[in-house]
Amino acid sequence: MAQQTVVGAQGEKYVIKDGGERVIAASKRPDGTTRKEIRVREGYVPMEEQERFRSTEHYGKKGIPGYVPPDEEAPVKLSKNAKKRAKKREKAEKEEVEQVERQVTDKNYAPTHSRERTTDEDLVDGRAVDVKEKKNVADGLSSANPASSVLARPQLEQVASKLERLKATEAESDD
Repeated sequence: MAQQTVVGAQGEKYVIKDGGERVIAASKRPDGTTRKEIRVREGYVPMEEQERFRSTEHYGKKGIPGYVPPDEEAPVKLSKNAKKRAKKREKAEKEEVEQVERQVTDKNYAPTHSRERTTDEDLVDGRAVDVKEKKNVADGLSSANPASSVLARPQLEQVASKLERLKATEAESDD
């Protein structure tokens, strides 16, 4: 009887008998008991020979010995769209600063919405009004009082502090 010994993919030792039957040779377990020969079908791995399950997190925690990652301080090149968005953001900030400056310096300043264009017809006593307020002025109602658009003292202080913060951030970004 000629027997051939083959090592499997996971390190198991198979004995191939004359009839082509594959068996795992008898062996001793770690606790000292003996294990009989086990007949093995093609592709079958016995429970004792199966590798213990390990998640990918377990393998991912190990690093390369001696590897030190490089500093990530290299400047990132912006794409064309990112540059456009940055310019648009800066432009919006500048417009906001200008609007706040006008609001602080001009007592009769009434902000207009950026989406709406103000024409001469939309001005009442030199200040911008919406359609509802314009109707109230025509009817002579008191809600169209020009003094209502002027900011109160606490609001002016808030606007002034916001203006100072915007100027400070703009100065920092220029440096």
